[in-house]
Amino acid sequence: MSGNKTRPLDEISNGLIQPRSPSEFDRLWKYSIYGRLFMELAMSRYEWKNLPPTVDERYVERVLIESGLGAFCQPPGIGATMFLRASNVDITNSYGNPTSLNLMGENAIIQFVAKASECAPCWSNWTRSPDVDIISYYASRLQEFDRTIDINHKALRLPFIISVNQDTRNAAIEAFKMINEGLPGLVVYDDGLGENIAQKIGVFNTSAKGDDVLQVQEARTRIWNEAMTMLGIKSANTQKKERLITDEVNSVEEQLQVIRSSGLKERQRAAERCNELFGTNISVSFAGERGVEDDGAHDFVA
Repeated sequence: MSGNKTRPLDEISNGLIQPRSPSEFDRLWKYSIYGRLFMELAMSRYEWKNLPPTVDERYVERVLIESGLGAFCQPPGIGATMFLRASNVDITNSYGNPTSLNLMGENAIIQFVAKASECAPCWSNWTRSPDVDIISYYASRLQEFDRTIDINHKALRLPFIISVNQDTRNAAIEAFKMINEGLPGLVVYDDGLGENIAQKIGVFNTSAKGDDVLQVQEARTRIWNEAMTMLGIKSANTQKKERLITDEVNSVEEQLQVIRSSGLKERQRAAERCNELFGTNISVSFAGERGVEDDGAHDFVA
């Protein structure tokens, strides 16, 4: 993937990204995890049948998600049907369709230009846009929610701010470390003037509450479900506080079907064209597709 948008940890290991702090590394780590999860789900949405042994189903979906365009073709001198990454190299026709395509395998081992009529172009969806932007957007949003949850958890563990002067700073740091590690915060203190440490250290309550964490977790679940809908995947919310009425369920189902059909129709069109050109018998459907019923999958947290 150009720029490795969903796997920044790969770029860190290659030295292409240098996190400036532990918190930035944590952010990139969470983002990378969500990016990988969304890629796994997105790549598993469609089920291809009767693909030739020279076509890798995983690669087909990867190309469409990352680049938005690939094509079934028969490279010169190979005599086998393959699916390669594609890009437009010539003027388009009156409908904006390419007339010639540059076709390229990984690492440019195979690369050639072919007329669009000699291959079967396949776009990711009707807008002909890669889905990686959706994946990157929601991976970014969810890692922010995780970061907020982590901060709130720490605030619950240490729900106060300590105010000290320079003389009591070291004693306060030691006490703070012990409390953070779950140990009794015992500090021996004597300034020789008869004052105790309570007179030297001020503590301010941050008013952190457990409900704050729960509210962020519930919001994160809604964002996750929203991401699934954007990818055309039915989501199940296990936190059922309120059920959607029938009209709302039907509305969500209609939205899912429209999003699914955008990508499915493009893939079916490419499969049909490939069958015409190369005598294959390829078909494609949405994976796990079944009848619509109210199974509670669209219950939501109020």
